[in-house]
Amino acid sequence: MNLRSERFPLAVARRLSDRRRARRRRGPSRDLYCRTNGCTTFLVPDPNGTTATCPVCGARRRIA
Repeated sequence: MNLRSERFPLAVARRLSDRRRARRRRGPSRDLYCRTNGCTTFLVPDPNGTTATCPVCGARRRIA
């Protein structure tokens, strides 16, 4: 008896629900992550609070 074929749909459903959950968990800290051309640093908010700048590559992003 091959149980792999019976468990496969359950594994796919579990993986998809994990991906949806990860998207929902997106917090404010992830919004300040640079992600520009492989840059792996956090953005530093400017004093006025409307933009954030990456200290490594200099990318700027508006924050709400």
